[in-house]
Amino acid sequence: MKALIDADSIIYTIAFVEKSKSKCKKAFDDKLKEIVRTLEADVGLVYIKGKNNFRYDVDPEYKGHRKQEFDVDVKERIDLLYEYANEHAIKADNGEADDYVFIGAMDCANEGDSYIVCCIDKDLQQIPGLQYNYRTNILKEITPEEAYRFTMKQFLTGDPTDNIKGIYKLGPKTADKLLDHVPVEDLWKRVIEIWKEKSPRDEWETAFVKCANNIYIRRTIEDLRPKTFTELEEDFLWIQDTGSGEETALTSQSTVDSSTSSDVIIQKNEDFTLEESSST
Repeated sequence: MKALIDADSIIYTIAFVEKSKSKCKKAFDDKLKEIVRTLEADVGLVYIKGKNNFRYDVDPEYKGHRKQEFDVDVKERIDLLYEYANEHAIKADNGEADDYVFIGAMDCANEGDSYIVCCIDKDLQQIPGLQYNYRTNILKEITPEEAYRFTMKQFLTGDPTDNIKGIYKLGPKTADKLLDHVPVEDLWKRVIEIWKEKSPRDEWETAFVKCANNIYIRRTIEDLRPKTFTELEEDFLWIQDTGSGEETALTSQSTVDSSTSSDVIIQKNEDFTLEESSST
């Protein structure tokens, strides 16, 4: 079983909490080992941010309000940890760690391997399967339908945390009321109807495509680009009996090539450090 670890949050947490630069690397290694040991995983794959992100092509204001100045000491520790992880972790070039975690899950599913997504980000509920929150120590399973419904609701609400605009003044509670009773095979159609009902007639499609592109956690390397309305519909239209959206995503699509995914980052070894890991 593989632990797929979204490590960006770990890096930032350590940089804020651990005041000693000399102890940051050990704290990072210790957290990774703790996750693997807790889950009794065979290996762990570590994902961190990389270069570029297609979402800024979709909307230059993506995550715009998140920009902040860190204290010099905190910034130095963040840079130190990314430099430490860069040579060994899987870098999410052209996307985000979230995307590469989903791609890793696809890779596992296609090869018949079991996996656990390890994260603290609610957005990864778009990924079906076991998920472990390494902050709260909670392990839960997300079914394909739950992952799909979660994504459809985000297509309505957007995500204020990342400055992704959904339908004006439509929040999670309203999304629940509008979609909870809708059969899964009708969700895409209902989401589009709601956008048409609540947005200006000549603007809804442009606004929806921008929102959906930035919400949608990608499943393949080829998907790391802005998509058209037709392409989004092809990805998310749920087909009765055969399934679509997240269900077929875990059984039928190609994934990242071996040069990107083959690094065994953590093994069940008490003496492991990230510097000792190597590509296979």
